Amino acid sequence: MFSKNIFSALLMFSKNIFNIFSAMYRRYVNNAEMNLTLRTGRLDLELYHMI
Repeated sequence: MFSKNIFSALLMFSKNIFNIFSAMYRRYVNNAEMNLTLRTGRLDLELYHMI
């Protein structure tokens, strides 16, 4: 009974950690995509002005 409680607590803990990490990763990926699109948009503008 006691070990079962510890196991379930560990399971919940690891699930929370995983959720936090996945959220951080998703935010990082979204930021990277935003930066990429902004950069390419800027490049397109510069190329357009050069022509």
